[in-house]
Amino acid sequence: AKADVPLGLIAKPGLIYQAVTRLTPIPIRVFVENVRPGELLSLRVLAIPGMEQKMTYQVESTLCGSYISYSVTLRGWLSPFIWWLSRPYLAKVAAQLAHAAEELTV
Repeated sequence: AKADVPLGLIAKPGLIYQAVTRLTPIPIRVFVENVRPGELLSLRVLAIPGMEQKMTYQVESTLCGSYISYSVTLRGWLSPFIWWLSRPYLAKVAAQLAHAAEELTV
């Protein structure tokens, strides 16, 4: 819902962003692990002490179109609940990244 990231800023490895979600007013930290523009984005989300979420999105473009693969690693005792909450949003981000990759190749 809100982040301290200016529009147009390109994510770079090692940067830490702070964001606030719509679900809770608790600020979360997002650490950028790896970025290859148009190919790979790897993030680590640190929301609650003892809870860590790592997300990796990879875009593959072929002659038939683009597809995206993503993996999510959760650690902590709240992992099942967090997975239940975040799964629809993770799929939405993957779909939007694939759509953006297709627009770049057209």
